[in-house]
Amino acid sequence: MRGTRSLLLGGVLALASLAAPSGALAAENGSTSPARADDAIQSFRNQATGRCMDDTDNGFRTWSCNGSNPQLWTVHTWDDGTRQLRNINTGRCIEDTDNGFRTVGTCSSSPEQSWWVKVWADGTVRFQNQATLRCIDDSSLGFRTWACNDTPYQSWS
Repeated sequence: MRGTRSLLLGGVLALASLAAPSGALAAENGSTSPARADDAIQSFRNQATGRCMDDTDNGFRTWSCNGSNPQLWTVHTWDDGTRQLRNINTGRCIEDTDNGFRTVGTCSSSPEQSWWVKVWADGTVRFQNQATLRCIDDSSLGFRTWACNDTPYQSWS
């Protein structure tokens, strides 16, 4: 079992362990405003597959990491500690609902677009959706959300 700890990356991106209860509601402020100056820009590489989260006109997927805008995400932290992940290239936000895991053009502070971040002892992170409680997972079975676990398929750096 991996341990958790708080981590501050370069004074820009603060990712914290799951501190609030899973049922907490996302803050209702600034939901559709553009990125703020204190929002971090980050790419996310899966520890099992080595692929990066990527959003283009070709779809939301994982792809070979290349540092391009489709692989860069603005990370906004809501008052309750959850994060919104908005793609730099498309402006779409990652959402998980009973209808699927996708990016959508209308970003909001809804629980479906809010993600708890768990930081592992090795500095990698796991994203858990506030509404569905599923985690972002990339494996041979595809890029999806799945029941949260401690595998590298749900570990991102």
